[in-house]
Amino acid sequence: KESLQIERRMYQRFWQRTFFRVAFSSVALNLLMALRVLFDDDDETEYWNEVTETYKKAFEDPERGNWLAVDITPLYKWISAKEEYEKDRDVNKYFSLLGHFYDPVKFIIAPTQSFKNKSSVIGKTAMEFMQGENWQGKRFTSLDELLGIDEKGQYKTSSKKYGYRVGDPKGGKNKGQLTRWRKPGDYGPVKYEEIPSFILSTFRGFLPVPLQNGLAFALGEIDAFDAVSHGVGIHLNSKRNYPKLEREYNKAVDEAEIYIRSIKDKLKHGELEEASELSKDTRKTTNSSTILKLDNNIKKLRERCLALEEAGKDDEAEKCQEMIDERMQQAVDLSNSK
Repeated sequence: KESLQIERRMYQRFWQRTFFRVAFSSVALNLLMALRVLFDDDDETEYWNEVTETYKKAFEDPERGNWLAVDITPLYKWISAKEEYEKDRDVNKYFSLLGHFYDPVKFIIAPTQSFKNKSSVIGKTAMEFMQGENWQGKRFTSLDELLGIDEKGQYKTSSKKYGYRVGDPKGGKNKGQLTRWRKPGDYGPVKYEEIPSFILSTFRGFLPVPLQNGLAFALGEIDAFDAVSHGVGIHLNSKRNYPKLEREYNKAVDEAEIYIRSIKDKLKHGELEEASELSKDTRKTTNSSTILKLDNNIKKLRERCLALEEAGKDDEAEKCQEMIDERMQQAVDLSNSK
């Protein structure tokens, strides 16, 4: 019994020292990384606001342990080519100081993912098929996406930030790629149209790690930064940041459109009682109408912002974007006040 107590105390001290050393080191390095705002003339973010935003993003997915890692996104931005960073600017890069010491925690908070990562080739392949995503959390592309013939319509707006203009096709961006970033709500097992990419990705997994990363880079699935770091055995976590305001705004507009159209549809088909019952909620009716008016106003503002960007009036374009954000937030608030 005494030997067991000694062993228990030894392991307790070992894990305590490990945790506090990693926690202290990660905080110190994140504070150091945040110093970049003091030397970036184009970034007006306050230092402590940058630190707060760093940890806010890290805690969005606490099970991934990014709050104990170092956010090396500033280093990624500095090393990567400008075009490469602009293309993937909504991804944060994290370097974990814990390494395999975090495995016990992973098995507690994310047992399925941990089991997949530590299982045999057959077990890992079976679980990837059931989850529909690879170790990075990326979905497998459909056959149309792989061949670049996927039809997803055209962009209704323009974005200098993301490099597309009104009328540009949304499809064809994953041509030749076996995986793509998962969209919000895009869950479930591998679909029939994703099986070719799943099979090719599985065979690629049998290759040596440097060759795997070289192929992924050649296909455009990962950038040079990840290809080199993974190839030499430095594993980085990548976290995709979906614009929260844009997502909430689109949801608000969709709900408002469905509500107003439902009333008009019932009136059109002579269902007066149903239409009257649906429109009894005067607050919801008023808010939905206002949201749709804001949406029309935002569409006009986006055209104006594009014209300002093309004219090289970046300051005015930025103010124009702020007006769009204000109206989007107003629409979201109206939707939530029902």
